[in-house]
Amino acid sequence: MGYALHPGGIIYILQADYDNNSTFTLFAFDELTGAQKFSIVLPFSYGGQLQPFPGLPSVLPDGNLYLPVETVADASSPDVLQLLKVAPDGTYSWFPVATAAQPNGPLIFPNETIPDGQGGLLVTWVYEGQPGAGIAPVEVTRMSSSGQVLGQYPLPLARQRLGSYFSDNDGDALLGAQHLFVTDERDSAVGLNLSTSTIDLNWQAAPCGGFPCPLISLGGVSPSDQLIVNQTGNSDGSSTLFALTPNSNSCPLHTRRSSAALRCSGAVQLDW
Repeated sequence: MGYALHPGGIIYILQADYDNNSTFTLFAFDELTGAQKFSIVLPFSYGGQLQPFPGLPSVLPDGNLYLPVETVADASSPDVLQLLKVAPDGTYSWFPVATAAQPNGPLIFPNETIPDGQGGLLVTWVYEGQPGAGIAPVEVTRMSSSGQVLGQYPLPLARQRLGSYFSDNDGDALLGAQHLFVTDERDSAVGLNLSTSTIDLNWQAAPCGGFPCPLISLGGVSPSDQLIVNQTGNSDGSSTLFALTPNSNSCPLHTRRSSAALRCSGAVQLDW
């Protein structure tokens, strides 16, 4: 279900044992000997009848592993997203991240935890919303390393989804000097300014008129927080690089769907 590497010689592996009541376990192994150091079983939902929904395990610069996990106690309880913090010696603690109404089962889907560059954490997740209420956007919760929630921010991604899942550092998000950049890997990329807690980059690729549609990925961030987006799989087989600048007064190279809640940002197509 995912893995993470610790510079101190630990391999963390998240296992889903579907032959044993769908038990989810985080294992820690010594990378040289393969010996198991410890294991942590994730809590079940609905009194043991439903598996938890974990995100991706991540080892951050403070040396701890962080894993977002969603659970629901019962049909009348809210959907709960928690963050598991694990030290290299196996001691661990749980921090509450967010709660949401759940009329018909789990609706929070965690993604991953990345550092915010200032000693804190950024947890990305999606709340699918209640039936008839529409789909809520991707969310980012900013936290301290001690578990204090510092803010929660919706990201106006066009697909309201995050992309790849079963990998380490899956590429949905990049950290710049002042920004968290996130993509849905298909339509759009956004930038959350961590200094002002505002969205100041909001870009969407040109509408796709055929199938398969091109894919976009985050190519890197310049020292001035200019985001490079790589679009692959164009109809002629080519790829295109875009340089996106936060707080640009010009609109994107391509027209986005109009919405008063969305702000357009500049894009420059790079010739290669």
